[in-house]
Amino acid sequence: MDSLETNGEVRQRKDKKYEISNTSENDLKTKDEKNKSNGKVIGLIFVSLLLDLLAFTMILPLLPSLLDYYDKKEGNSNTIYTWLLHAIQRFQKLTGAPDRFSSVLFGGALGSMYSFLQFLTSPIVGSLSDAYGRKPMLLICLIGIAISHGLWSYASTFSLFVLARFIGGLSKANVSLSMAVVTDASNEKTRARGMDKRTPLSLSLSKAIDFISPWHLLRFTAVKNLTAHQNKVLSRLGLIYFIYLFIYSGLEFTITFLTHHTFGYTAMQQGKMFLVIGFIMAVLQGGAARRLSARGAERAAKLALILTPFSFICVAFAAVQRPPIFSPLVWLWAGLVLFAVSTAFAVSCMTALATTQAAGAGRGAALGALRSLGALARAAGPLLASAVYWCSGAATTYTIGSIVLILPAVMLVKLKTH
Repeated sequence: MDSLETNGEVRQRKDKKYEISNTSENDLKTKDEKNKSNGKVIGLIFVSLLLDLLAFTMILPLLPSLLDYYDKKEGNSNTIYTWLLHAIQRFQKLTGAPDRFSSVLFGGALGSMYSFLQFLTSPIVGSLSDAYGRKPMLLICLIGIAISHGLWSYASTFSLFVLARFIGGLSKANVSLSMAVVTDASNEKTRARGMDKRTPLSLSLSKAIDFISPWHLLRFTAVKNLTAHQNKVLSRLGLIYFIYLFIYSGLEFTITFLTHHTFGYTAMQQGKMFLVIGFIMAVLQGGAARRLSARGAERAAKLALILTPFSFICVAFAAVQRPPIFSPLVWLWAGLVLFAVSTAFAVSCMTALATTQAAGAGRGAALGALRSLGALARAAGPLLASAVYWCSGAATTYTIGSIVLILPAVMLVKLKTH
């Protein structure tokens, strides 16, 4: 009997081991399938963002010739083009900007409109994606972007061109949604697969519209299920992000003024300059930034914000006729290289910090609010920087900007995220 019982116990143990091994094999297969699926999702998102970036930047070198075309066609008629041109000319007289920079300021006005529309839509789309899923909202944004580029290709009038940019600006929330999708797919523990389907559409819209207020955006009131510490970190991070982009975008916009007015750069030379900057950023973002852990992203963001004031101090020296030690051109390129390095990490790493604070169903709202703050900063920053540039000079503008940029760097260094 003892031997029979012993044999029975042995068989039971073998059966249990077999069941456990089968279960573990099934779990591994399930994980492999999920990882493959997540890899496909991330790949699709990467391709869509790459195409969107190419389409977005395609307009930049074409803008001067486009404005020349519309000026010849509508310059003497009573259209939106002439109304905007007169407004820009009044701004030039007020600030003392030369007439040859009309096209640059024209492009800046269109860019500010584009960014302001992002400011309006990003929190709304982010909140709706938390309630009804990332996929449908992302598809709507991508369809809007496709319509925008389709209209642009047939824009024989300036009004149709502005309409295309208007639709594109409203649809630009696809970037924050894509970031949320990638984070959801790459973080199994906090994936927002089970979005809160119970939130009525009217409630989501009313809340989202309320969150367009910069005050609500800075408080991240759209993000659900946050602890007091997480809300404090996000609020402080949003303020840092806004101050940084407000000053940074304005100084970035005026670099074309400096290189043309002080160094005599042609449009081709400026294009090559931005190509070098873009190449440095692409290498760093593709090779280093995307491989950073959460702690690594935090350290990289702090380093980037510390480097940014130094980059514009170098540019300020370049604007002086007799700068210390090096020639103005050396100071300019030293500043541009530091500018490219800091830019490669600053926004992406601060966005990564935001995603670590807002997990699950609140991630879309958090990224939407952060992108909206950034869009508002980019809409207003170039206007203020241009006015200061033409009223006070390049060296004064970059010096003041560098000093102010120390503030977000210090705030981020002191921020305790854990």
